[in-house]
Amino acid sequence: MVDEDVASQFGLCGQFNNNTQLNYEPNQVDELFAIDVANATQFKIAFECTTIETNDYSGLWIYVDRPAHIATTYFLVDQIEFIPDNFSAGADISIQCGQEIELGGIDYCMVSDLTVRYTWKDELDNELLIYTVRQGSDGSTVIKNQNGATLQEIPTLEVSPVITTTYYLERTPVDDNTIHYPDGIVFCETVDEVLVAVQYPNAENPYFTYSVCGLTVDFDAATTSGTHFWDFGDGFTSTASSPIHSYSEPGTHLVSHEVGEVEECTYGFYQTEIVVPLLPDAGFTIDPGDCTGATAYTFTAEETGGIHTWNFGQDDFTGSAQEQFVFSPGSYTISHTVQTICGTSTETTTLEVADCTSACTVCNENNTLGVSGEETILEDAGLDPGTYTGQTYCVEGTVIVPDEYKFENCEFLMRQGAKIIVKDEGKLYLKASYMHGCDRMWRGIELEPGTIMEAYNFTTIADAQYGIVVLSSADPNINSAELTLKQSFFWKNLVGLLVAPTADGSSQKIEWICTGNTFDGDEALLPPFSGQSAAPYNLPAQNEKALAGIWLNNLSGANILDNTFTRLTAGVGALQSALILADNQFTDIRTNTTYYPQFGAFPFGANGVAVYALGGPAYEVLRLTDNSIKQCRFGVLAGRTTPRLQNNALSQAEFGLFAGLLGPHGGTVTNNTLEDITTAGIWINENTPGGNLTITGNTIIKTGTGPGAGILLYHVGGHAASETALVSENPVTVAGGSGIYALSCSQVVVRDNGEIALDNTATCRAGILLEGCQDMLLVDNTVTGAGTGGSQNTGIEIASSPGNIYCCNGVDNTRLGVSVAGGSLSENNFRGTVFGDHATSLYLPNSAAIIGSQVHTENRWQGSGGAVYDNVTGIFAQDYRFIVDANGDNPFGNPEFMPASISPLEWFADLENFNQQTVCEPENCEVDGLVADSPDSKRIASGDIDAGDYTQTIIWELQRYLYRQLQGWNGQDSVIQAFIAASSGNTIGEFQAIDEAIEAMFNADTAEIATLKANLDLVIAQLDSLLLLDRMLVNASAPEVPALMAQREVLIDSLFSLAGMNKVLAEAIEETRADAAATVGALNAGITTTQDFEENERTVNEVYLSWVEKGWQNLTGTEKAALDVVAMQCPLLGGNAVYRARSLLSIVTGTLSNYDDSTACVGNEAFFAPPPSNSLTFHEQDLLTFPNPTAHTVTFSWGQILEQPGEIRLYDLYCRQVRLTTTATNISNHTIRVADLPNGVYFYKASLNSRNFAGKLVIKH
Repeated sequence: MVDEDVASQFGLCGQFNNNTQLNYEPNQVDELFAIDVANATQFKIAFECTTIETNDYSGLWIYVDRPAHIATTYFLVDQIEFIPDNFSAGADISIQCGQEIELGGIDYCMVSDLTVRYTWKDELDNELLIYTVRQGSDGSTVIKNQNGATLQEIPTLEVSPVITTTYYLERTPVDDNTIHYPDGIVFCETVDEVLVAVQYPNAENPYFTYSVCGLTVDFDAATTSGTHFWDFGDGFTSTASSPIHSYSEPGTHLVSHEVGEVEECTYGFYQTEIVVPLLPDAGFTIDPGDCTGATAYTFTAEETGGIHTWNFGQDDFTGSAQEQFVFSPGSYTISHTVQTICGTSTETTTLEVADCTSACTVCNENNTLGVSGEETILEDAGLDPGTYTGQTYCVEGTVIVPDEYKFENCEFLMRQGAKIIVKDEGKLYLKASYMHGCDRMWRGIELEPGTIMEAYNFTTIADAQYGIVVLSSADPNINSAELTLKQSFFWKNLVGLLVAPTADGSSQKIEWICTGNTFDGDEALLPPFSGQSAAPYNLPAQNEKALAGIWLNNLSGANILDNTFTRLTAGVGALQSALILADNQFTDIRTNTTYYPQFGAFPFGANGVAVYALGGPAYEVLRLTDNSIKQCRFGVLAGRTTPRLQNNALSQAEFGLFAGLLGPHGGTVTNNTLEDITTAGIWINENTPGGNLTITGNTIIKTGTGPGAGILLYHVGGHAASETALVSENPVTVAGGSGIYALSCSQVVVRDNGEIALDNTATCRAGILLEGCQDMLLVDNTVTGAGTGGSQNTGIEIASSPGNIYCCNGVDNTRLGVSVAGGSLSENNFRGTVFGDHATSLYLPNSAAIIGSQVHTENRWQGSGGAVYDNVTGIFAQDYRFIVDANGDNPFGNPEFMPASISPLEWFADLENFNQQTVCEPENCEVDGLVADSPDSKRIASGDIDAGDYTQTIIWELQRYLYRQLQGWNGQDSVIQAFIAASSGNTIGEFQAIDEAIEAMFNADTAEIATLKANLDLVIAQLDSLLLLDRMLVNASAPEVPALMAQREVLIDSLFSLAGMNKVLAEAIEETRADAAATVGALNAGITTTQDFEENERTVNEVYLSWVEKGWQNLTGTEKAALDVVAMQCPLLGGNAVYRARSLLSIVTGTLSNYDDSTACVGNEAFFAPPPSNSLTFHEQDLLTFPNPTAHTVTFSWGQILEQPGEIRLYDLYCRQVRLTTTATNISNHTIRVADLPNGVYFYKASLNSRNFAGKLVIKH
């Protein structure tokens, strides 16, 4: 008997005999059937199982197995009782993790003698337990396991799950051929399941919190220890404890977190849905203001938080959620980007700005002020002092404003040549008003001393020769003017704002605020008015294009804050003015040399210069901070100033920051970003008269492939004992030229520039390049190249630069690691260099290249490329030997101290070092000169140097260096004593006297110089205070303004006082220096010269001293020509004066010339590097040695069949030959026995198929 679902629960399914259905529908339990068979033997079988008094059964199956010998069987069915099937896997249970339990073991009631198989399975369908049960008609029960062994009782399944698991019990009749049934009858199986829920009393907490920001979700698990598995519901997972996940699109995601280890019963699980919202809304509204020509629009962002970047059709700038901008007529693409911690979104729209200015045809006698060619007082023109709103005026001639006038939303149509003069006690206030020309330029607004003018709320001044001119005051007690410019628009003026120079060059003070304004040159200006002249302000005459936004003269202190300068020939010009610029934007500053070929007094000119500053004897302070400068020739061009350039961003420029003729307080260039620079990122030229220079923390990317450098230093250092320069922590990347280039410099520290990258093997010259430099320190710099090819492509290049210290620098992946040319003596001061992969790691081209002896300076060769002293004999190389301890068995030895290959071999010697070296310690990385009586010093003193064609020059320059270092020496060495005595009477001593006199010239007036430096410190501090006050004033409430303005007035007065004091001090210093320069010039002229290098020294001194005597004014054509003659010479013949001439020429001519010394030094094509074909005498390319190190034999393999006998030689470190082997022909490898040789480093030379090879072999038993 079965329960209500016969087919699915048990027995046979399908059709049986005469199409009689065995499957019954519910409620058919009363239907019975019988099959009559004649002559059957009658018997009765009673089954006693469980009696259930219900009527919910749907079928009856009676089965009798007919004995084989009985032909006919009769069945009598009586007293039918329906009983339920108690088949079940058991009730669901809950256990603790790892607890062992038993499942099953139940003897299910069966009314059949079928064999039934029971199978326990897990969720993965693994069979865990199988057994069979057969209950015969005699009531017996037979239980067997899957192997057929008889069991005494129903077996149980023993499990101890560590995770919640469902187990399945399957029941299936077994077709054991004891049942006969027609076709179509199939056995059915029954399945039941039991859920074993596992509890984790020691589980890790799986709960987590999260924060959603845009498409990024930051998950924070309650437990950070143990293992984690996250399913973010979008197909991505993570095993981090608290991951951050970015979804590709917003929506709802089911996130699950599993923590802990299942096997350790620490497993925890938590799941929840999270909602990822949209990115921030970058939408914005546009509200136009009153149109009075140029129109002010207000842009309001929908998203108030975050960082807002706007573009009003010119350039990106970072602002607030609400910005205002003034537009001239035209079509503009407006974009707004909002960035929050939740992401970034951008919206763009097009804005059409109509021209709503009035045409001059509206002018008539009723609205015209003034008369052409005459001066008219406003009151006489019918306008009494007062406030006027929404009026249109035409202005003719010169209109005088002697009283207080306020104009709001007024339009002024300026006739050609018209001018407004504010004089006496005049006050002019312009609010949201517009002044523009008609068909020609007008002159502008002039402010006489003591007057007041304010232009604000998008007032526009357009089409003027000089939009506003502040006239200087003859009385130092009277301010030149009080001027406030806020959110005004200067459009298509020749110069937007001009502060006129004082008559005698003295300083003037202006109470001014200049913030939030736009100076836009746009395109072509209106034609000049009749009689228009550039006089009296020393600026070029108008020629179609706008000249400058602001041009200042003789200001004692001013601040230019948060202004925009665009489409101009120069942004801001400041002559002899102390100035601070902060938060300004400069873009599209054009050279316009066709229109203004001679603009600016400095030799470089002001064309294409964003900030142009030319100081005077007082070296006025130029302070730039947080400015953005793009698309220009020069970002900053400063001469004779005290520059403080910090946190500025410059890009798309030929030159980033230039400063020349630095003052006694030097300069600082820190934390600026310079990108997409084509020629030079930072260029410092001549820091006379000597002050500290600091260049740190700047990021420079030079994308131009031509000459130039990331950082250029020309003639920096050496004028005063206290003078120093520091170039530190500047990441520099160049696509051409050099990373850091120092020309004719001294006392410069180049330190910790850890990211100097050469991006192009074909166009890059050197990571660090020194020419004609001395007493410099290079420490802990790293140069990385783009490959070992190219023509130059050198890590560190040193040319004619004695007395420098090279301490623990790294070079890698360049053609040459370090190259040395000319007299570059650095005895025992080339230390700790780490060489990576190079075609040649250390290269000296010839006997004219001298770096000096090095004893245990522990340079490390960690990659490919050897050391080559080219075109010299082994005997010559021995005079400047590198002594190293390359034996790794020695206490202080290291095989890396020896290059992979050496030529000539005598250049290096392996000798044990008995003293631990601290080559990179600060006490060893100091510019301390050379040892006076060392072999190198004596060799120089005695002139025992053979440098071929360059011998005389090399000896003279090195002896000059030695003589300078020996000043004050009191030793007893006879060679040195004789040298000092001889030098004092020849040109070496005479030019040393000139150098000392020049140094004394710059150290004269010590007290005055100290006072000037102290005053400049005060100026810097007060300019910073002025910037702080002006920033506060921008957002100050009305009650706060008076107190802030009072503080501001105190600062302006103090700056004015300091400017006067500094001018007096500086003029006294200049006068003393000029007199001294004349005296020293006479001494220099009296030196008798016989050699070209001596004459060059005298010529350069003469020109330089003349320049100092003239107060750094322009040189004559003859003087420039004399410098040019020297600069074009080969430095190895013309001496280091050649480098000085090049440096001076660059600043006095305003050019950055590139000199090809490989051409100038005829016959010495390898001046800097070997030819690109790498035709070195010895190399390791294509020759393999193995094993290396070796104990018994070494095999040489060269990959090509020998066409003639070859030769292999082995040398010990003392260059003694220890093996000579001649190879046979028609072989490509050869083995040499070395078992009898002692441990150590050896060198091999091999001549195979007319090719020469050399390398290092280590024998270690």
